[in-house]
Amino acid sequence: MGYPIFVGVRGLSLTDVAGQVSTYVNSLNDKTPVDIALRVPVHVAKTTSEALSNAEDSFMKQFRRLGTSLNSSTKQNTSDSTEGRRERSTELAAIKWEDIQGEKVAVSDPETVASQLGRMAKELKLTSIIAEFNAGELISKEKVKESLKLFCREVIPNFN
Repeated sequence: MGYPIFVGVRGLSLTDVAGQVSTYVNSLNDKTPVDIALRVPVHVAKTTSEALSNAEDSFMKQFRRLGTSLNSSTKQNTSDSTEGRRERSTELAAIKWEDIQGEKVAVSDPETVASQLGRMAKELKLTSIIAEFNAGELISKEKVKESLKLFCREVIPNFN
């Protein structure tokens, strides 16, 4: 029996993480279903432009923070590939907001967010999603509350 796994797509591409998930699932000797959960930044607003504007600074802060942490960890002696962490750190430092839409974050109007999450769920064979509504901690409480309402009322019912 496999163990449940918890994945994220911040430091790697969706395709790379899907490959890792597939390798894990294929390594199991039985046909027991595996619980796979994705942690992903999510922001929903009535319009795509509003959602993008609300979330950009906050979510990009989170990616930069991860890049800085990865870079700091390259100075530690661990079993993980220092070169691999250095490369991911460099990539995160150079990442652009428009490059992560639907790939590392789900940010848009309700219909588009449902589609983005649906694509991620299908590619990663997800059984659950852990949505981070204020990754980076810069989105106002009111906008987070509105995003959560739209997510519950308009994304979840239309999530495939």
